[in-house]
Amino acid sequence: TMTGSSRSSTSLSSQSTTYLLLTTFSERGHLLVFSCSSSGNDSLPLNLGPQTIARITCPKAALCGRLLEFDIDSVKFLSWPVTVDGSSDVDGIAKFNVVAAMPLHCVRRHEVARLMVSQLAAALTHEQRRRNFVSSQVSILLRARDNGGDIVSQMKRSSLACALYDLCTGLHSDTFRNIRINDWIYVSSCQPPDDGCLASIRPYRTVLLLEDADNIIAELPDDASSSLRRLIRIANPMKSFRDMSVDLGMPMSHIFRLAAHLVHWGKARILNTLTKHSILTINPDVIITGDVCDTFEATFPTRGLSDQLSRFAVPKRLEEHLRILGALDSRLCFSNML
Repeated sequence: TMTGSSRSSTSLSSQSTTYLLLTTFSERGHLLVFSCSSSGNDSLPLNLGPQTIARITCPKAALCGRLLEFDIDSVKFLSWPVTVDGSSDVDGIAKFNVVAAMPLHCVRRHEVARLMVSQLAAALTHEQRRRNFVSSQVSILLRARDNGGDIVSQMKRSSLACALYDLCTGLHSDTFRNIRINDWIYVSSCQPPDDGCLASIRPYRTVLLLEDADNIIAELPDDASSSLRRLIRIANPMKSFRDMSVDLGMPMSHIFRLAAHLVHWGKARILNTLTKHSILTINPDVIITGDVCDTFEATFPTRGLSDQLSRFAVPKRLEEHLRILGALDSRLCFSNML
């Protein structure tokens, strides 16, 4: 671990920004080929120069092929440097490295980055051997940069730049990303599972989707199992895992595994199944933003979020809410809103 406690040039932005960097070592020396940040500007971690970044993130060959971590002041760097087989490269690249840099205190984000950079290294190594992908993308990025292009122009020309930017924003915002490298291999970025949540999966509990089912299905890989798609379609907080097992004709253990995947991807959470005896009320700490209201009203055009929340000002059993609604259509709409 390298530490520089006396460094005085550490910027406040470096302490809160996430970066993803692509560096290489070739006949042109150490190069920072591409960099992107969650802040959207062209700054680099700790305001270090491109040459310095390239040198400290492209180690000797003996240190390649493994996870590398080091800290400088308040920033943690994680990477998996790769040596390039000479037979697969025509541009003289000897090594490349995709580096994630983020605040030292974001420990949970570090776990995501470790998995992500290892997946990226494996995917890029495979595609370099198969299609000379990394070398060709590096050439594209360097030409764009040498012609005075910024990150936007690089992303217009390079699919790898787009993938790295998408993964960077997902890593910073703690949201799931599933990116296909060279239209061939998937690399994902998602929070590690909450062990306490997964350990609590029981037949009488249920899975609550945190996004619209159609959006989740659209993000699944092409080879995702049909069982997972079916579970997403019928997931309902009023149906227990036992009920879903019967409806889908699947073993309970398989349902549990599928639900665990959704939780791992940050697309769902496990909770107690809602029953007619469940008491519903408003969380006193809830924060309602304009975006939340707009999203709700776009999904339910004839309903207002504030009007619907007013139903829960006084704690009531779910059966009381359903009794007041009366009509079946109203009950179904109410269930969807929940």
